[in-house]
Amino acid sequence: MRSIRIIVGLGNPGEKYKNTRHNIGYTIAEKLVEKSNGKWHTGKGHFVYSKIKIAGTETIVICPTTYMNHSGIAVFDSLEIFNLTPAELLIVVDDFALPLGTLRIRASGSDGGHNGLASIIEHLGTQDFPRLRVGIGYLPKNTDPADFVLDEFGPQEKKLLPEIIHKSISAITVAIRQDLQKAMELYNRKQDL
Repeated sequence: MRSIRIIVGLGNPGEKYKNTRHNIGYTIAEKLVEKSNGKWHTGKGHFVYSKIKIAGTETIVICPTTYMNHSGIAVFDSLEIFNLTPAELLIVVDDFALPLGTLRIRASGSDGGHNGLASIIEHLGTQDFPRLRVGIGYLPKNTDPADFVLDEFGPQEKKLLPEIIHKSISAITVAIRQDLQKAMELYNRKQDL
């Protein structure tokens, strides 16, 4: 298994989407860069990026500048520009099939109904890339999925976000310092917030 070299936080660009459930990937990527005192740069592709050190390893963090449904364009661009493979990716993505704050790390898998992951699979031509799914809470009954993910977290949920972000950054750090398997062992279990 190749080491993780690039972290991709999925979300939608712009202030309108900044604090939505769908943007938890962006939020985690931004906090990871902020924690490392990194600087954001625009590249030749459809993304912004920062080169930071995580556990002593140079790591590239990107946030696509495309909308979620076209994330694959940015991910494909980033792999081409930085000369990396899908196995060296870690996609950080929201998931409403998981309780709020629950993490699931996988080495590969389907899109699970997530349009951002579907776009990445389509553009890369493979579903064999690691992803960190971050639970944003279950989709309430009779709620349109688009409305739910594009809504902001509720007041009680917002209080839990710092811990969710911290736990996600810890999982990313373990995946880089040790390996993806160790991160799965530590974080793919029921977690209380």
